[in-house]
Amino acid sequence: AIIAANLVVGTVDTAYSDTVAAGHVISQEPVGGTLLPRDSSVNLVVSLGSAPGVVCADIPDKGICNNEPTCEWQGSPKNGQCIDAAVCEPTELTEVSCNDGVDNDCNGATDCSDSNCSSDPTCQQAACDTFNDKNTCNAQVTCRWDNKNKVCINN
Repeated sequence: AIIAANLVVGTVDTAYSDTVAAGHVISQEPVGGTLLPRDSSVNLVVSLGSAPGVVCADIPDKGICNNEPTCEWQGSPKNGQCIDAAVCEPTELTEVSCNDGVDNDCNGATDCSDSNCSSDPTCQQAACDTFNDKNTCNAQVTCRWDNKNKVCINN
């Protein structure tokens, strides 16, 4: 179309695009419909298609790995490896299983840390000082046994 309009293709740059298929024009300068003198240049940006995903296994550095949202470092800082991060898939719309140790609704909060569990009896603050033995104390979600002072205290 550029040549048919007696114009010349100028610079051709490329860019990734999730919305424009590879090989198609993302943009041009000047914009289409602009009246130009014969043999004027039209610069193009052509799509490479969607950007390739990050390959976590190719990242040798813990800091860089952990800055990639799809990656996580496994092992020691020097001898570990970068792996694909587990993707949370919700099993519940809101957290209703408040004592299973799982972030069921994938909002980043687990069990009693999730605001959806605030009214769950499991998450209610127990009066820890009323428990006089270690096993009963540690059975309470919100309490822990202080071995030094031999008393049950709040977490």
